Amino acid sequence: MPDLAAASWPSLLAEQAKTENHRFVVGVLDLDGFKAVNDLYGHGVGDRVLKETGQRLLELSDDTQFIARLGGDEFGIIVDAGLDPEAVLAVGSKVCSAFDAPFSVAGIVAKIGGSVGFALAPDAGTTAELLYERADYALYHAKARYRGQPVIFSREHEVEIRKLSTIEHTLRRIDLDAELSLHFQPIVNVGTARLVGFEALARWHNPELGDVAPDVFISVAERTELIGTITQVLLRKALAAAHSWPEDIFLSFNLSMRDLISQVTILQTVALIEGSGIDPRRIIIEVTETALMQDYERVQDSLRILRSMGLKVALDDFGSGQSSLSYVHQLSLDKIKIDRGFIRNIATQDNARNIVKTVIDLCRNLKFDCVVEGVETAEQVEIIGRLGCSTMQGYFFAKPMPQGEVESFIASYRMSDHPRLAAAAG
Repeated sequence: MPDLAAASWPSLLAEQAKTENHRFVVGVLDLDGFKAVNDLYGHGVGDRVLKETGQRLLELSDDTQFIARLGGDEFGIIVDAGLDPEAVLAVGSKVCSAFDAPFSVAGIVAKIGGSVGFALAPDAGTTAELLYERADYALYHAKARYRGQPVIFSREHEVEIRKLSTIEHTLRRIDLDAELSLHFQPIVNVGTARLVGFEALARWHNPELGDVAPDVFISVAERTELIGTITQVLLRKALAAAHSWPEDIFLSFNLSMRDLISQVTILQTVALIEGSGIDPRRIIIEVTETALMQDYERVQDSLRILRSMGLKVALDDFGSGQSSLSYVHQLSLDKIKIDRGFIRNIATQDNARNIVKTVIDLCRNLKFDCVVEGVETAEQVEIIGRLGCSTMQGYFFAKPMPQGEVESFIASYRMSDHPRLAAAAG
């Protein structure tokens, strides 16, 4: 498969788009789940998967379609034709369907998908650099919201890029310590009627932008070098808050993928915890499946350092990412948090109950703790308890609250003070 970066075709077509209004399509394809296969089974298997990927994609090439590897598990696509958006999506769907069949390599069967982002010239740009950048943004959008599907860069994306650019610029110039704060959501053990911990959740209020959603500004920070600084600001605040809590209540704190692959951030995290005066055994680090799979070996090294201090590690939002039950036991984990998506329909769908039961049993067999997130009704509490899990988190118990409300919540938390919980537990 040719190297698109070395080819002159993209620049030539971009020049034609600028001078002759020539219409063509630039696409960027990224494999979904390849990183986990490469890290778990070795680079030899990964290389053979990439080779077979190239062979599958070459079968799609013709006189108007040029597909080449850009590097790693990323491929470039050029369609030298003035296709309308519907036709472009049809091309993308055909590319994604090349991954319908699993890969069978060296006795290993792996299911890998593909997401594609497209930019249409000249509407989305008239330079190779701009077209690639916008196709790459469409790919980012696809992987975040439409994994395994094609997405075309649109004017709505352009508005979103400007919005995210404003957020990034603002994050760079503000006093992070003054504007960033934390809310804390209780985690309870229904079986013993005890409050067992709080999860720290990031918040940002800016005088100009107002309240910025955590998933938005954290995502922006992760794509820049800002995330490490933000993590340290928030961790320092979380540790200071937890210092005043009873010693039997733990703090659960999230680390991003960028945090986990940064040796500097991990060492700073260790130093903050060591200097906090808090028993590390009271701290749980939450990581997502996506973070674990991005750079498996380096993330595992970071988690081993943290666990050696006595910290525990929880896999957050289990079931929402690419991980497989078959290799969860290989991860450096102490706890699994079941994604709220399975809980929403647990009272009405047998499949949802069966999945939750499977994960609860998995945790028991692997001696992992289990937490169910997103619990909102007494009926859900009763069903989850019957399935074998007693530790829960969600609006049924309490919404996230500022630190100023935490101490009074702890002081008033008694079974007799919470008839809703008593009824659900009974």
